[in-house]
Amino acid sequence: MQKVYLPQGALLRKEKVLKKRKINGRVEYFVKWKGYPAKFNSWVSDIEKA
Repeated sequence: MQKVYLPQGALLRKEKVLKKRKINGRVEYFVKWKGYPAKFNSWVSDIEKA
């Protein structure tokens, strides 16, 4: 997996949530980002900020 660095304050728009998981009581979502290929899909812990 490749690390991507975005300018501070940059916002990515989610296209859709692909999966959901719970780890140690914390819910995470696997997100497809709008305008980016599938290789940039990522797990996020706060879907409202995604």
